[in-house]
Amino acid sequence: MLAVRAMPDGFEIELTEPLASDYVVNADSFRIEQWRYEPTAAYGGPKLDHKRLAIRSIERTDNDRKLRLVIDGLRERHVVYVALPSDFRSVSGQSLWSNEAWYTLNTLPSATDFKP
Repeated sequence: MLAVRAMPDGFEIELTEPLASDYVVNADSFRIEQWRYEPTAAYGGPKLDHKRLAIRSIERTDNDRKLRLVIDGLRERHVVYVALPSDFRSVSGQSLWSNEAWYTLNTLPSATDFKP
């Protein structure tokens, strides 16, 4: 993954190379979770409001270099964990170097603020 960007209704994931054209992107093979932490004087703490989220739709864009994930239930001030399927492969046959990302979603971008 080159970048993970918050969108008004989900995330855009940019890859360093295009996905192989014959690779079938299946929403059920992704893992999306979110939770929050309550600030305390001590470092760390339990995950609060932890839940798994479902992907409503996936769109391949930018000549298969980006994935647009529409996800219901995203909440501001939560950490979002994104795990891509480990069997992704690029047009050159490369597999993912890392398939995980953690995104602190301080604010959901509004549709009027979003500039593709």
